[in-house]
Amino acid sequence: MGWDEIAVAIAAGALQEVGAKILDALLGGDKPDFRAILMDALRTFATLLKKELDREFIEHYQAERDGLVDLFGQYKNNTTNAQLRETLRERAVVLTHEIQRFDIQTVPPFCVVGGLALSSIQEIYIHSGDAGDRKNIASEAERLVAQRPVLEQKLHEFNASRFSDQSSTAVVRRRPQPISIST
Repeated sequence: MGWDEIAVAIAAGALQEVGAKILDALLGGDKPDFRAILMDALRTFATLLKKELDREFIEHYQAERDGLVDLFGQYKNNTTNAQLRETLRERAVVLTHEIQRFDIQTVPPFCVVGGLALSSIQEIYIHSGDAGDRKNIASEAERLVAQRPVLEQKLHEFNASRFSDQSSTAVVRRRPQPISIST
């Protein structure tokens, strides 16, 4: 589904809601507050659009992560390929920066890609032996570790949402264990 189709579907849904509210107000004899109806429809439209963009964002970066994992597998079949080694480093480092817009769905891709970024920089150092490349490993590791508080907060929010009060109709046999980051 393309962005134009998504926008049309969301707009059609928002307009149907506006039309229904206007009709309800007219049939009920009340004077419709068109501004309030329009503002409500715009808020609904913005919420739906944000959800769709978030879904697209997550799917895109999960696909990027999978592609990077495949490239790394290809590199392990030929570790003398300097161009592929450099491509891996560049894509992994850039991708970790891009997916720092954390929510719980982007934590696993961030961890995988962060590990691949460190591995690719380490591979560059193994082949070059240059002290600067060794410093790059430490620098990238520091940058990734600096994200730990954000990761922990997202995991805490996720755990809190999983363990919030259950509805009275829910049957809970075994309570899931919280996810944690160990040091």
